[in-house]
Amino acid sequence: MNKAETVITLRSLTQSIKAKKLLSAVGIGARVVKPGAQRAEKGCGYGIATESIQAERAEKLLRENGITPLTTS
Repeated sequence: MNKAETVITLRSLTQSIKAKKLLSAVGIGARVVKPGAQRAEKGCGYGIATESIQAERAEKLLRENGITPLTTS
């Protein structure tokens, strides 16, 4: 992604993959990432990156589908 990105940290790699599939199904581009140690303090160290302009919508969709983000940055 070339535009500004937001990283949403999740509890596991499995949850990150599910989140990517969910967001892709509704037209939100996302990719699984391994954020730095500072972002991973509360979780396993995986999450998804999406365009910052889509981050709020993405986080809402994740919560509505039972995927609770740990941090967003």
